[in-house]
Amino acid sequence: MDQFRRKQPDLAEAIAQLDARLYEDAGGDVQKAFSLLNETELEFITGEVEKCLKDPRYYLTNYHFIRTKKLELIPIWPFWDSQEMFLEVFERQHRAKDVIRIVVLKARQLGLTTISVALMCWLVFFHPMAHVLEMADEEDRTMVNFAMARTAHEYLPWWMKPEKRYDSHGRLLGFDRAKADARQKSQGLQSLIYFESANQPSGA
Repeated sequence: MDQFRRKQPDLAEAIAQLDARLYEDAGGDVQKAFSLLNETELEFITGEVEKCLKDPRYYLTNYHFIRTKKLELIPIWPFWDSQEMFLEVFERQHRAKDVIRIVVLKARQLGLTTISVALMCWLVFFHPMAHVLEMADEEDRTMVNFAMARTAHEYLPWWMKPEKRYDSHGRLLGFDRAKADARQKSQGLQSLIYFESANQPSGA
């Protein structure tokens, strides 16, 4: 059974079935696992990706996971009140097709960096040619935010996980076809998330 807590409890059985396709039927080979999927399984995958693409909240509440300071893996959902307020403003601007600008005068430990990184992940995991910059005030915080994004990608289901081309520790995550011949045959996401600190003499 699927080990993670998700807002939609009916996802657990389907995700466990798809995991069995990968690990039991295909021996961990993702390409082989995709070739073994039946029509019902493919329809489920297409439906879930479409829901995440159209609705960031659906992605956040069912597929985005974070690691706590105690190294526990937990869902970002349920949201704290401060995160819910932030997300509502983001959704309103996104639905209106506005440029998303949210200025927050915040205290520490409100979870707003966490949900900001989560929304950046939503952009680069599901949208082609999305280039996102995450900037923190200090190098240490940049490394923490990079780790959050890497964890989120690592714990996506195998059938939803975009192929990763770049992984420069603390600096860059890039999602595209990893092999040149594959890029010639099929266009990948070409999406990137950059991580920089504001105290650098050059950069952002």
